Amino acid sequence: MSVLGVALADLLVAVGLALTLAPRYAALIRPVFSMRRLRACLAFGLPRVPHSFAHQVIATVDRFTLSRFAPLSPLGVYNIGVSSDWA
Repeated sequence: MSVLGVALADLLVAVGLALTLAPRYAALIRPVFSMRRLRACLAFGLPRVPHSFAHQVIATVDRFTLSRFAPLSPLGVYNIGVSSDWA
């Protein structure tokens, strides 16, 4: 069955292991909330929110500003050059 056989065999093994191990891990799968963990996560992540917002603004405001002062044709080339992953 070539590639389809490999994919089906992988799926069969994954489902078999999940069914076999489900009773053992069922007790571990439950909703858990920890205020201490939430504080630690927010202490790390919350200061990054203004930075992330500012980064998004800086990454997009140039296109808006340039569209007011330049024709759309060069702006399209600029937009492709700025958004490419070649750098």
